[in-house]
Amino acid sequence: MQATQIRAKIVALAYLAYTEFRLLNLIRFVYADILYGVSIMLLKISGLFFVGLALLGAVLPILPTTPFLLVAAACFAKSSPRMHKMLLENKVFGPLIYHWQQTRSIPKRAKIIALLSMLLALAWSCYILPQWYLQLTVVLLVLGPFIFIYRLPLSDGNR
Repeated sequence: MQATQIRAKIVALAYLAYTEFRLLNLIRFVYADILYGVSIMLLKISGLFFVGLALLGAVLPILPTTPFLLVAAACFAKSSPRMHKMLLENKVFGPLIYHWQQTRSIPKRAKIIALLSMLLALAWSCYILPQWYLQLTVVLLVLGPFIFIYRLPLSDGNR
């Protein structure tokens, strides 16, 4: 085999590798765009789902409202600035979400309501449950969130 034939084969292989590399990059680019669109759509759907749960939480005493709104705000912050803005401009829940996103704090009234609700639910659960180990389980399950909310700082705007 001559040197020119060897060079031609090397060039052909290099060109083939280059075109396959470009094709893989094109496929990666196309799929990345599709995956980005799918993730945005899933975040919007998740945000709407959590807003729905928050609305149920506003009506039903069993479900909380604020945690679902915070999750919805996080989903909308990544996927839909318009819906995120709508949540922040809400008269009732907007200030709660804003303070949480900016300073990780909650208003004093919300903190008192949350802690009292937890204590009342804990007292009622312990009253209804007959076995001591079930009562202890409920106390241990409530203890973590209670300490978390108790240690949250108060927001400056709504002390």
